[in-house]
Amino acid sequence: MLLRWRRHVQRRALPAGPATRTRASTTIATDGLPGLCHRSQTSSTKNNVVSMQDLLASNPQRNWELSFNWERALQWWPQAAWKDALGPSFKAEHSRLAALLQQNGPSNHYYLLRRHPELAKDVLQLVVDSTKAFPYVNPLHRDMDIIKVLRQMALAVGEDNMVHAVQVVIHQRCLTKESARCTPCLYRSLSAASDTTSATTLRDILRHLIHHHLVPEILALLEYATVHRIPIDVWRRVFNVFIHPSFPVSNDVSNAVANVSNVSVVHDVAQQFMAHVDARPMRVSEGIAASVLRAAVHHSDAATAMTCYAWFRRHQVPLSAISIGHMMQFLRPGQPHANMETFQQVYADAVDAGGVASLSAPCLAMAINAATHDRSFLRQIVRDIVHSSDKLDKLDVGMCNVALRGLVTGPSTDPLMDYPLAQSLGQTMLQSGVIPNRGSLVTLLRVNPDKLSILKHRDVITTVGHTVPRIAITSPSTTDENDDVIHVAYIAIVDLIKSGDVTTAAAVRDAVLSQYPAVVAFPHAMWQTIVLSLMHDRDTFDHTVDWLRCLPAIPDHYQEAQSTEEVIDEVVFATWFTLARKYRKPVSRDVPWVLALWRQLHPPSASSSTKDDDLVKRFDLAISTCCHFDDVATATDVWHDMMADVGAPSAAAATAMLHAMDRTNHDFASFFYSELYPKEARKAKRISHRPPPMAVLQSALFVASQRKKHGMVRDVLELLMTLPPSEWNTAVYRNALYCCAQASMGELSDTGLELIEWFMTDRLPFDPDEFSLFDSMRIAKHSSIDDQYALLHAYSERNRWPGLMAYTVMMEAHLQANAPSSYGHMVVEMMDAQNIRMDLKFATVYALLLVQNHDIPKLLHLIRSMVVDEPHIEPDLYFFSALLTMVAHQAGMDGCFELVASVTSIRHFEALYLALIQVGLTKGVLERVCNVVMQMECEGFAMSSAGLVQVIQAVSSNREMDKVVSIVAQMVAGPRVMPFDETVFSALWTQLDKYSCANKVSLKFIQQQATSQGFERTTSTL
Repeated sequence: MLLRWRRHVQRRALPAGPATRTRASTTIATDGLPGLCHRSQTSSTKNNVVSMQDLLASNPQRNWELSFNWERALQWWPQAAWKDALGPSFKAEHSRLAALLQQNGPSNHYYLLRRHPELAKDVLQLVVDSTKAFPYVNPLHRDMDIIKVLRQMALAVGEDNMVHAVQVVIHQRCLTKESARCTPCLYRSLSAASDTTSATTLRDILRHLIHHHLVPEILALLEYATVHRIPIDVWRRVFNVFIHPSFPVSNDVSNAVANVSNVSVVHDVAQQFMAHVDARPMRVSEGIAASVLRAAVHHSDAATAMTCYAWFRRHQVPLSAISIGHMMQFLRPGQPHANMETFQQVYADAVDAGGVASLSAPCLAMAINAATHDRSFLRQIVRDIVHSSDKLDKLDVGMCNVALRGLVTGPSTDPLMDYPLAQSLGQTMLQSGVIPNRGSLVTLLRVNPDKLSILKHRDVITTVGHTVPRIAITSPSTTDENDDVIHVAYIAIVDLIKSGDVTTAAAVRDAVLSQYPAVVAFPHAMWQTIVLSLMHDRDTFDHTVDWLRCLPAIPDHYQEAQSTEEVIDEVVFATWFTLARKYRKPVSRDVPWVLALWRQLHPPSASSSTKDDDLVKRFDLAISTCCHFDDVATATDVWHDMMADVGAPSAAAATAMLHAMDRTNHDFASFFYSELYPKEARKAKRISHRPPPMAVLQSALFVASQRKKHGMVRDVLELLMTLPPSEWNTAVYRNALYCCAQASMGELSDTGLELIEWFMTDRLPFDPDEFSLFDSMRIAKHSSIDDQYALLHAYSERNRWPGLMAYTVMMEAHLQANAPSSYGHMVVEMMDAQNIRMDLKFATVYALLLVQNHDIPKLLHLIRSMVVDEPHIEPDLYFFSALLTMVAHQAGMDGCFELVASVTSIRHFEALYLALIQVGLTKGVLERVCNVVMQMECEGFAMSSAGLVQVIQAVSSNREMDKVVSIVAQMVAGPRVMPFDETVFSALWTQLDKYSCANKVSLKFIQQQATSQGFERTTSTL
């Protein structure tokens, strides 16, 4: 545009003004900006035209040059050129152009607007952009600059045009988010320049700022509007910003909104809202209140929510159901900001304002659910519901069930206060058309003494009766109405039992039985379900027998039909016995009665074999249950009944009796001989000629072996041996071998060898395990060594390899049989082949076998391997004591000292010296023992006080006393980690009273050391 205008001027050759130096050639901006490009034709035209580059290049310090260039631009540039210069084409130069507009006070833009009034909005856009980029110390300084421009603009173009220009600029600025940030400044400047405020403009700006989510700018306008009392009607839109999905849900939005840090934005806006309403009173609608509370709750701003709620109540602002719902949801128990006291206050305010009927269904449900944590609050809610004069169409069965359960259940329930409230609530339910369900029925039956009135209610029958399939009542005296009541009562009883309220269930049962005949009331199918419900819960199991006692007799027409399909099934009784043991319920006193009822309802079948089997199973359950609770007396009575009815003992019952008598320290041997042992039982005509079953004998053998009843063990084994091997099992075979191995003096060795022969000749239907092998080795220990190895071979063929215990038994057998060392070497080689490491016990027996055969080199090799090979086996005192004792018996003490010298070449052992001291004391060589004690101390092993006392007490002569005093003095003089205790000095003083000591120096030193340690020798011992 500027280029076209300059060409037009040059063609018309307008008269020039004062001469000025301009560029003579075509000007094209070096920085990329378009200039006024034209090749001058005459010097006069060239001198009268100024370009944008010339205008911007004017030296601000030379006012005459700037004024001249500005005047020439005002004179020669048309409006279109100025619009182009103020437009986006020269946006990069707007900051310098704005500075030129502000030169000479406001004269430059004033004269520009006087000449071209239509450029008002363009000039304002330029000024606003330039002030935005300027680093003001105080943001209000920007307002002051814009105010000055607006006032000069009003003088140049008129106030109306100025206001119109500002409004246009504001509207254009509001279109984009970034440019909209300056609208609060423009609005404040416009209000200050025109001395008026426009609520319409403010509303438009706020709407656009709300659209862009510019919260700091919104806050700035709200503060300004509050101070100047400008009405605002977009409060709902303002608070809806905070619940928009794009707005961050956080109290600290410093990362999302500029100039706001560590402050709750919702809190600030809410404070401005309340301050604005206080400054300029207005009607606050329910919608505004709901938006405020919703925004605070949405951002979990508890303080703001509480403050706003209190402010609304103080200013009597009506709160809608939505507002109440937000507050109750925010404060209810279980939420992070739960506050029961404030929650109750919100509920009370809502009820006071419109009654309980004004609450929405979610609010009422929240109130009832929250009240389950506060019984007094729950009582208040129920009273409000009961005493409400309005129809409670929002009440449903779920709310009523929660309220009823809260009143009826719990440790703090007061029957005198809560039960009447629950009854009133139940009546309100039925009057309000709330159809009760099974949960409601159970609770109402608990609190209402008139059970039948609840059961006969038509809504209850209609709703509850259809939840469970009906059980037909075939008695001809029943009616449809009775059937309905009995069916509902049956459902209620089962539900009450499953909830653990057996007392109320019994009350319902008694109420029905008192109204209807026992035969008609509940058929046996219903009784069966009820009884099973009682049994399948540990807490209600104890009441099963009481309910069985209420069971009506079998009707005559049932007995005539000889049908058992309509009585309680046998599985109920079997389940009772099984669960009694599972729950560990002491029900043995009820066992005979339950067994009798079982036999009464289900007589055994006519077939003799089936009859006996049925009876035996029932008696087995009864006896096992009594024995499970160690009630031997009741179990014995039932046992006698079984023997009277059946005539033969049951294996399961006999086993249970034996184990129960064993646990309770009863004489199970007498029971065995009187009831189970064939010789005695045949005399009493209680058992056939055949021995008891294998299971009975197995249990008898087990208890007899545990209690070491050797005579009973022998008799049981005698009976077991009469049974063929095909009836034996692994457990009884292992136990029999164990008993034979444990028998003293080998009295059962023949039986054990016979059992081993069964195995060797493949007569057993199973393969014995490793424990059987061990016991077999113990039995075969009394046989030849060849028999032992044959037994091992037989087990190895069945992939049953001996363990360390079995090899230890073999080595003990070799030691007792004075076998040569080669037998021991063979056992060790077998262990190495199986990769079995010896333990200390095996090593001790092996070492004794080597000493017995005077194989000292092998013994030293064994000791070396024990302490060198992994894992190490540290020889203990018993190891060396056993070796030295045998050596002393064979070669005397000299042989012991020779063996000790050989062992010390491997390593010095403290246990070796202690064992040598014990053997020496036993042999009476005290002086040599003293030398061993000193040698032990020299090797770094400390002699204990107990060991030294033994040495002192072994003194039998004055010479030995001198030797003992000498070594005691040496040991007392040296440093010791644990000093000798009083027993050492006491034993020494006692021996000195019997024997004299010639070593007075050592004795005096010992006395000094004893005195320093507090063990001074008394006068009586001197």
